[in-house]
Amino acid sequence: MQKKTFTRLVAVVAAASIATLGLGVQAASAADPTIEEILTANAGTITVDLSAAPGNGVGLSISVSSENPLAGDIETAVVPVTAAGAVSIPAWPGPVSVSFGSGSAPASFVDITALGGAQIAVFRNSTSTLTLVDPATGTANYTAGTAPSTPTIDELALLAPLADQSKMLVLIPAASTSPVHISFDNLVNAANGELITDTPINNFAYSTPTYLGSTTINNGNFELDVPNQFATDDHTIATFDNYGRLILAGSIINGSFMPEEIIPPETLRTLPETGAVDSLGLLTLGLGVVAAGVALYARKRAQA
Repeated sequence: MQKKTFTRLVAVVAAASIATLGLGVQAASAADPTIEEILTANAGTITVDLSAAPGNGVGLSISVSSENPLAGDIETAVVPVTAAGAVSIPAWPGPVSVSFGSGSAPASFVDITALGGAQIAVFRNSTSTLTLVDPATGTANYTAGTAPSTPTIDELALLAPLADQSKMLVLIPAASTSPVHISFDNLVNAANGELITDTPINNFAYSTPTYLGSTTINNGNFELDVPNQFATDDHTIATFDNYGRLILAGSIINGSFMPEEIIPPETLRTLPETGAVDSLGLLTLGLGVVAAGVALYARKRAQA
């Protein structure tokens, strides 16, 4: 299968402006995805049911904070509850903080914690659920989203790598081996330059996704055996963490691993910062989760 090129996606980002936020940013051409499509592909959803609160929670607001993995920013969406029942809110994959309260000031909200102490998290292309049990303490029943499905080669084209692929070191033995043994080193987070560590990963070969096994990135390093039939330039090797986030992707060409910058990291971290609407706000509006009355979209730098 012929590999795709993705350089035109930068033009999609350039098309974004304050005037087009939430209005369906048009692609540079019919072959290009919109900003909403890119953000949706890289995100997940959490549903929160406040029916146990007085008045079924109507009139309260729900705050969901998640870290944009490619920007290092904590993005918070505060969404009003306008009817009884669950509210669906998009968020970046990974651990999230959820709270509820009156108004639009999350600092005064009651934190929601999972019964049993589980870490509340969101998974790419999946939905986690929270059902409030005790409004006084904020305890809730929590169901984690299902394990993210393996993206197709076309879906892979919408994902942004978590690692800064320009800085990683890849060693492939000069002598032919079967399978081809690859050592990845100096894998650093694209957002903050810190070594990726203690991160379980799942590895696949494309074009048709083929599972290559799981391992863990420790101190920016992991090793992978790639069957010879996938060690050619018409196949892509991709690695994902347990939240479904893409870590890296590339192909073995003439004995070297050539990274594929499928979606440039800048796509998810250089959207216009207005102080009122950010990339998560665009995502929320793009998904049509909240029709009106969004109380606040706030962005703040993640603390070290």
